[in-house]
Amino acid sequence: MEIFICGSGRSGTSIYSRIIGLHRDIWSFKWESQIFSGLPALCDLIDSKNPEQLAEKFSDRVSGHLYKRNVGGRYNAGLFELISEEYLASVLETLKANISSSVSEEDRIVSCRKFSDAIFSIAASKEDKKNWCEKTPRNLLYADLIQTIYPDAKFINLGNRRLRSETAVITVLSQLNLFFK
Repeated sequence: MEIFICGSGRSGTSIYSRIIGLHRDIWSFKWESQIFSGLPALCDLIDSKNPEQLAEKFSDRVSGHLYKRNVGGRYNAGLFELISEEYLASVLETLKANISSSVSEEDRIVSCRKFSDAIFSIAASKEDKKNWCEKTPRNLLYADLIQTIYPDAKFINLGNRRLRSETAVITVLSQLNLFFK
């Protein structure tokens, strides 16, 4: 199962991600991967009129800014914590090779899923977890396309107000049927 935490900035996505990551079967990336949303996003490769050019731009974005970025001069965040540059280059080359205007939309969806699984599912399996959680708030803007990649994905959409009670957290988690059965 894939879980996407969405919402507005400063709405509690980080704390939700950490809480969900405490579950014995769910791995959670502590940073925003920004892979599924942003310009260009993985999801944009599905229905692009010029997928080859977009795939090249996506590759540059992921291997650059999203691989390792400085956050406010205080710390580094990014995919470098999960995978090596060599491995990332390899999965990006595979993605680019399978994304073209001559490939069906269905095949592009499969390629996008294989790419994200190559990062998140592998990271989860390294910790003996079956499922993963990603917490980029802007994923909400791409929820329809994310749903085409992961039809059974679960989404948590947090509003623009911070959580003020543990009851709100427990309510959402109970609706996911992860902790309470």
